[in-house]
Amino acid sequence: MWCVMQVPTGQEEELRRKCEEHLCPPVLEKSFLPYYDEMRKIRGVWTVTRKILFPGYVFMITEEPKDLLRELREISGWKNLLKAGEDILYISPAEEAFLKEFGSADQVVRASRGIIEGNRVIVTEGPLMGHEASIRKIDRHKRLAFLELHLFSEVIRTRVALEIYEKRAQVFVPDVAGLYEQRKEEPQPAPPEAEDTERKNYEVRLMQTQGAVVSLEEDQSSEEIEEIHRKTQEALREQEEQKGE
Repeated sequence: MWCVMQVPTGQEEELRRKCEEHLCPPVLEKSFLPYYDEMRKIRGVWTVTRKILFPGYVFMITEEPKDLLRELREISGWKNLLKAGEDILYISPAEEAFLKEFGSADQVVRASRGIIEGNRVIVTEGPLMGHEASIRKIDRHKRLAFLELHLFSEVIRTRVALEIYEKRAQVFVPDVAGLYEQRKEEPQPAPPEAEDTERKNYEVRLMQTQGAVVSLEEDQSSEEIEEIHRKTQEALREQEEQKGE
């Protein structure tokens, strides 16, 4: 089981060594401090220095947490084991998996690299890939990313190395599916006006009249069609009268 000992900031390594010297398995299997690589420019050259990832905390692996707490009382300088109420607080399996992935086997978080696209940070290399949501701000000049991590039932603030090697304008990608759905929801063309419908019905009835000879044009009104029909009928009657004579 993993648990966490609180110590004064700046004394983490000293107290870790004390614990290793005075405590033995299974009470203390191992103690360690997660580190991160920080990039500093010294005399114009970027140099990697190692810093404690969680100042004020020492991680301890034990099979006997109650015995560990009892024997720690024999060592001076430390504050307490993290607790939930009166019970020792253990690192959850998910937190343990995250720490192993983030710091790898030697518990050192290496530098990451990424780009800025619009207002978004995208990590392309390193342990920060996939954890961009934990970034609260970045310092491009110092190559640092400031994080908020949810660990030990608390919000832990820390920093890691992040080099931003490119800044891009945000690329607009049209939402084709959304546009299609919007188009489907747009009002459909209105049905033909009642006058047009009436005109078409009139034209059908007119053309079915015996002896009708009508020339229909696209832009003719119903009145014009009716006038043509009337004149046509008169012409037909005159022809019949002339035949009778």
